[in-house]
Amino acid sequence: MFPTSIFKASLNKSLFKIMRQYLYLRYRPTEFLSQGEVIHDVSKKYINDMENEIKKNANYFNPSSKLNTIFDNFEINNPVGLAAGFDKDCEIVTPMSYMFGFLTVGTVLLNPNEGNHQDPLHNKPRLVVDSKKQSIVNSQGYPQKGLDYTVEKLKQYSKNPHGNAKIVLSFSGITEEKTQDQTLDSLKQIILLTRDYVDAYEENRSSPNTPFNRDLFNKDMHVKIHDVLQTHAPGKLFISKFPSYVNLPPSDDENQLLLKSAKIFYDIGIDGLVINNSRMVDVSSVGLVGKFANNVAGESGNPLFPYTLKQVSDIHSEIPNLKIIACGGISDGTKVWELLTKGASLFELYSGLSFYGFGVIHEIHNTLTKRLAGQTLTDYIEKRDKKF
Repeated sequence: MFPTSIFKASLNKSLFKIMRQYLYLRYRPTEFLSQGEVIHDVSKKYINDMENEIKKNANYFNPSSKLNTIFDNFEINNPVGLAAGFDKDCEIVTPMSYMFGFLTVGTVLLNPNEGNHQDPLHNKPRLVVDSKKQSIVNSQGYPQKGLDYTVEKLKQYSKNPHGNAKIVLSFSGITEEKTQDQTLDSLKQIILLTRDYVDAYEENRSSPNTPFNRDLFNKDMHVKIHDVLQTHAPGKLFISKFPSYVNLPPSDDENQLLLKSAKIFYDIGIDGLVINNSRMVDVSSVGLVGKFANNVAGESGNPLFPYTLKQVSDIHSEIPNLKIIACGGISDGTKVWELLTKGASLFELYSGLSFYGFGVIHEIHNTLTKRLAGQTLTDYIEKRDKKF
């Protein structure tokens, strides 16, 4: 495929659907990677090949100045960002920087990590893509090439021409030792080696696929991680990736537990929450019994959107001054508008790109501009939040 043809296909939903079908016919799982992971790696190569095409057409992804906004003290010219996980190892940062307002890269770990075990050739993958449901079920467990590799990629990015996207580094302090002290020391090392190359940090302890990390999602660690950031990267924006509701509607206990956590984050001075991470599911509930590497996984994509919308609404209603970045099941401008009205200020894409291509970004800009009817995004958010 030629870069120009791929780029044009990535902007058109119908052509992109055909290209996806070709990829799923062309590429099969390997001994070490599920089919979805193989295709994602191929797609990243295509994106790098398209860099010149993307750069030449950067204005297509630049929204009206009315969509410029400020998140805390973070000036962003485009409210649409890339979610963590799409570019785990900072390998497509430059081409993506021309399309998004901010890029969340990672989640980075101190040391290289293969992720959770799988056996794709014997029908035991750790990632399954359902094109009909437009969902992704995964139990990857942070496969990542490690901090040294990430730092080298960030250095290269900082030295070369690139777009205007802000760089947000998603990190986890999880290590082989799996202790709180080791986790905090790991976070410190990650911050010290990356703070010169990033604009903000997203800490991620809410993945459904790393049980120890989830065990650290408590008040004591909220405070300690915040202190590490404030000590070693003062002035950097600091956000946290928040766990999703498991049930909809949530039980009173689930609702109150997550609202309590959000309030703790607000009280210690965090700059915002990314709502939300993938939803924890038992694989039996998504039709994958005997067809998946693990019994528990995280579901993202279209089925996650109602959970995201409900959670954004609940947290914003309870803590209106807490800034929210919406993430989960976003695939068009109508969904972005719904999230904006419920309390989100910025929006992240992952699965929407996988199913619809980069044309989604432009469509979101157009829908927001139309719905704002002459208002700026900043003015709309200010008026919305004054109601509370």
